Amino acid sequence: MDIVVLVDNSLEMTEEGILGVQYHLLTLFGDGIPLGSYPNEPRTTRIGIVAYNTDSEVIADLNQIQSFKNLNDSLLNLKLSNSYDSYLSKGLKASEDLLYSEERRHYQKAIIIYSSVFNLELDPVGVANRLKADGVNIITVNFEEEEEEDKELNWDLSQVASPNFNFTAFHNENLIEDIRGALLQANCFCPNDWIQYRASYPNESSLQFGTCLNFLPLKASWTAARFACRHIHKNSYLASEFSKEKHDFIHSFVQDSEEPSDSYHIGLNLVKGVWRWDQPPGWNQPELQEWKGWNQGFPMPSSSKTAVMNEKNGWQNIAPMGTVAGYICETAACDSDNYCDEQDVN
Repeated sequence: MDIVVLVDNSLEMTEEGILGVQYHLLTLFGDGIPLGSYPNEPRTTRIGIVAYNTDSEVIADLNQIQSFKNLNDSLLNLKLSNSYDSYLSKGLKASEDLLYSEERRHYQKAIIIYSSVFNLELDPVGVANRLKADGVNIITVNFEEEEEEDKELNWDLSQVASPNFNFTAFHNENLIEDIRGALLQANCFCPNDWIQYRASYPNESSLQFGTCLNFLPLKASWTAARFACRHIHKNSYLASEFSKEKHDFIHSFVQDSEEPSDSYHIGLNLVKGVWRWDQPPGWNQPELQEWKGWNQGFPMPSSSKTAVMNEKNGWQNIAPMGTVAGYICETAACDSDNYCDEQDVN
């Protein structure tokens, strides 16, 4: 992941605020997080640091910090300015230049903003919206050193932040965990042509999960569909529907596709008398649990109808070499543990 830390170092931040940001960043990126870039280890995090007040200043570019010691040394160069002006838009543009001048194309990008004041001049919201539209995740932190929380600043920063990524340091003992959680969300994404399963299909800003889905409208038998899913991507398989929420999400996704259909194969199949969900070869196939989406009259007792498809928004069992339909494939989202290379992600 490539991250630019953008710090308001105007006089509004105060010396105590700058020290607090320095300590916060050393805690955030401690615990053995691999920093820098190494030819033989792609699972690394690059960090750049930009300060902004009347103008912006690059404290460290994305290739300068190659270790925790480098991070500590760079943060010592982050100092309070002599200006009360604070132009976030200039800081965002400098961060953008940093991210794209030293770009690792298939890595997720994020900007973490520590702010003590908000200035609408030069349209920081417009700059932020352009960055977010290009896939950059923006995390904001209200780091104002006051006895009372500035709710107006919280609201202003929420207009800049990606959905659910706006935080405050005021009486927040979980701020480190909040930001780490946001970074994990930002670094959990899907390969090209896949959609990430989330809490609400209509709401693209809802909580996302570490599962990716792909609808293939090409008609195939259940057996052929399972074969195709297992070869479309690393460790992919016919999709599971462990809950009604996921079942409804998949159905909405298929109906919203270029070739909508009420008939498509899913991963449920009968194995030695037990209904189980498909998985990659060699993995354990989990049993069907409490929630079941059978249509009325199904499953039909039959030794030959051992596969399952969705029909009219419910399940029915079919012969695995019989009925042809489109199908839903599933795989784990890309993240630090499940690394996706440049062929997977543009």
